[in-house]
Amino acid sequence: MFAFIRGSFSAGNQTYSRATVARHAVGVALALAVWGQLNVPAALAEDELDYGLEERKVDAVRFTGNRAFSKDELVEMLGLRKPSWISLTGKSRYRSDELAVGLRAIEDNYRRGGYHSVQVKLDKIEEDEARGDVIYVVINEGRYVEVASVEFSGSAPIKEADLRKVLVHPPNGPAPYRDTDLGRDVYVLRDRYLSMGYLGTQIKPTVVRTDSLVYVRYDIKPGPQYRVGNVEVVGNTKTREDHVRREFRFRKGDRIDLDRIALTEGDLLDTGWFRDVSFSPTRLDSAAATADLVLLLIERPTGFWEFGVGTGDEDRFRLSAAWGQKNFLGSGRGVTVRGRLLWGLERRFDEIDADEFALDHEEEVLYRHPRLVGSRFDVGLSAFFRKETRGESGVVLETSGLLANTSLFTGRHTTTELEASVQRVLKLPFGPDDDFLQTSRGQTRSLSLVIARDSRDSYFNPRRGSLRQVLAQGAGGPWVGGDNTFNKVLASFVRFRRIPGNSVLALRAQAGWAEAWWRSDDDGVPLEDRFFAGGSNSVRGYRDNSLGPRVTAQDSLQVSDARFLANRPASGGTALVLANAEIRFPIPLLSRLGFTGAVFADGGNVWEDWSRVSLSQFRLSSSSRNDDPTTILDFRTSVGWSLHYNTPVGPFRIDYGLPLKRARLVSEDDEEVDPHHIWHFSLGHAF
Repeated sequence: MFAFIRGSFSAGNQTYSRATVARHAVGVALALAVWGQLNVPAALAEDELDYGLEERKVDAVRFTGNRAFSKDELVEMLGLRKPSWISLTGKSRYRSDELAVGLRAIEDNYRRGGYHSVQVKLDKIEEDEARGDVIYVVINEGRYVEVASVEFSGSAPIKEADLRKVLVHPPNGPAPYRDTDLGRDVYVLRDRYLSMGYLGTQIKPTVVRTDSLVYVRYDIKPGPQYRVGNVEVVGNTKTREDHVRREFRFRKGDRIDLDRIALTEGDLLDTGWFRDVSFSPTRLDSAAATADLVLLLIERPTGFWEFGVGTGDEDRFRLSAAWGQKNFLGSGRGVTVRGRLLWGLERRFDEIDADEFALDHEEEVLYRHPRLVGSRFDVGLSAFFRKETRGESGVVLETSGLLANTSLFTGRHTTTELEASVQRVLKLPFGPDDDFLQTSRGQTRSLSLVIARDSRDSYFNPRRGSLRQVLAQGAGGPWVGGDNTFNKVLASFVRFRRIPGNSVLALRAQAGWAEAWWRSDDDGVPLEDRFFAGGSNSVRGYRDNSLGPRVTAQDSLQVSDARFLANRPASGGTALVLANAEIRFPIPLLSRLGFTGAVFADGGNVWEDWSRVSLSQFRLSSSSRNDDPTTILDFRTSVGWSLHYNTPVGPFRIDYGLPLKRARLVSEDDEEVDPHHIWHFSLGHAF
């Protein structure tokens, strides 16, 4: 029996306050609600939970009324779910809630494009459980609104023409949908002033609108131009502060230049000593127009070691190891030791059908001296030894030497490097026991200049941009000395462009010229410095370094073994022409596992010199049954396909090449014909 007494009630021997009663009442109400939900028919409950969340297949999306954007662009904006890699149909999927979000995304893109009154509506959906739904979308783009003019007030000292170049909404471009959208323009304009030290710049936009035109005006108050005050370095516990400060591209009293500060941050990161680098202004003195800077550093371990195992169609098996220290003994200098062991099969020139195992190796010690004698130049030195077997050329090259290089100029995309080298090459026979070479060709001293412009969006897997490179090398002569004297130029152009289907078109053109002079007129360019073609990174479908002349006129003066002349081992040349075209594309289903594919067409060759190049050699096809020996000097072509497995350092690549110009080489007791096809295995793109 319950009895209420003075704002409380009792049950048995327990007394409860009104608050307790209220809590119990809420609990009872929730319990009743839960009990009611449990008694709702199961189908109804599931329908409510699944409302708007059911995934359905898409057979097609049909748009009407669109002119500013293509169907492919609109489908991309719609954001349909990509098919799973295990999907057999390969069709996209959608949910009703995500479809509504996608339609709003299309409207937003139209408004950013100047169509402010656009209307995007879902017309209907034709459902088909087997093939997938067909989605119909109606678009009423409305009137296009553009920026009629942009004016500036108080823009000095920056010219108005320079300010217009950075605008997000320039004259004659699509007008901003909202006035607040001009915030991006205000940001880039202010950044332009900040880069010149005007840290207190104020910018106020004014907008006047009509039905189809927008007039914009920016009132700018630059304020004083600040200069660098004191710079405090924080976070360097293992790195000497003077090593940090020598990377600065500015001094105390210089005007604050954000570009120079950004370059300084990049230089510090390039040392390999820091994980993160950032400058921030502090203690701004408006009266003196100075700003102190704080440099915050986050250090990283500077020592490293590497070990790698690989394989390919050229080396067959590779072992590599490296050790390095980027801040050796705290001196700010770098030391690296590298080694490679290469084990492969080499085709002997005297027994063309026999392969012989060859064990090659490379060793290198590198030393980096930053900021030589207080300058902006870093100098790299390396000492190396390399043993390389070239079976089809009949030689084993043992190369040792010293190399020094420095970067003369480094920009955002452009670099210019100077390199000096001294190397001694010893030529040993591969195959016969007797020494068929009458001279080992001795020592080469050279100076090289490399100019490169790289605008690729990725080093390992580029999808857009280009790479231009020019190498100019001069060796020997009365000024440099050495046993070999020649000049050499190699120019290369590589272009990447995205094409429909999420694919990439990659193109490469390369040409090279070399010529011996002075004391080397009779001997020619040494074998190790000639151009070679054929193989996985050159003209696929042909053996590595197998194209071009087999023996040059200069070589015939040095060769005493008749077998060397009879079987014509590949000897390289002083003229090179190379062209490649490749389409790289995702593979349905497998692309989600990291596999992509490619089809390619390659062409190229090397000649003894440019006087041997003729237009007739660029014919589309030739027969391997033709006894004409000039067949080997044709511009050799091939086609094929590739399978790539993408890794963080580029794709592991399998190429299948079909040569279109197979050469037939005949000697007194044997003949050789290029294979009908060749498999290539390598790491990284062909170019």
